[in-house]
Amino acid sequence: MVFLLQQEFGNTEFYDFEAYDYGPFSKGLYDDLDDLIDRNLIKETREEFDEDKVYYEYKLTDAGRELIERLSDQERAQDIMALSERLKQEINSEDLSVVLDRVYSEYPEYAENSVLR
Repeated sequence: MVFLLQQEFGNTEFYDFEAYDYGPFSKGLYDDLDDLIDRNLIKETREEFDEDKVYYEYKLTDAGRELIERLSDQERAQDIMALSERLKQEINSEDLSVVLDRVYSEYPEYAENSVLR
C-alpha cells in the first residue's frame, strides 16, 4: 500500500523500492514499521496462507490514531490520510493476487524478480 501511495502522490523518493520476491520491497519501510511497532503506534498481525507464505497486516493502535489526529490538522496529512483510506478500501476488498497483478501490470519493472510470475 505504501508503494501505491508513493506512486499516486508522485513522491517516489521517500522509500526506495526495488523488485523483490513478491513485488516492490523497501528495507527502509520495514525498518520504519519495526520502529512504529516498538513505539506501540501500530500492531502487526501475521497470517499464514498456502504452504509457506505469510501475509502481514498492520493496524494503528490507539496511540497511533491519536498521533494521526494531531497531525491531521496539517493539510498534507489530510490528503495522505484520504488517499490512504481509499487505497486501503480498494486493497482490502481484493485478493492479494489481484493486488499484485495490478502492481505488476502498472509497474512491470517491480515484477522482474517475482517468484509469483
